[in-house]
Amino acid sequence: MVLGPKHFSPRLISAFIKAKQVGLWTPDVRMPLNVVMPYLRHVGTLLSNGHFAEAKQAALQAKEHFAEIVAESEKTKQEQKARQRG
Repeated sequence: MVLGPKHFSPRLISAFIKAKQVGLWTPDVRMPLNVVMPYLRHVGTLLSNGHFAEAKQAALQAKEHFAEIVAESEKTKQEQKARQRG
């Protein structure tokens, strides 16, 4: 089972909004929760421990990783469409 946006609590969404307001990149809440969890564990732990600069850097690295995931997902979708047409 893939967990998605309906599994995000209002507190989590609020935390993402606050993180964006202070300049941290956050993943889109429409992404599956199982994809977002590593971000939350890593960046969240850094923030909890007061390591803001490191959290900001980790968030940017996560952004690159998420872009790769999205690109791979799009590639897979395109390949599936091509097979269905072909």
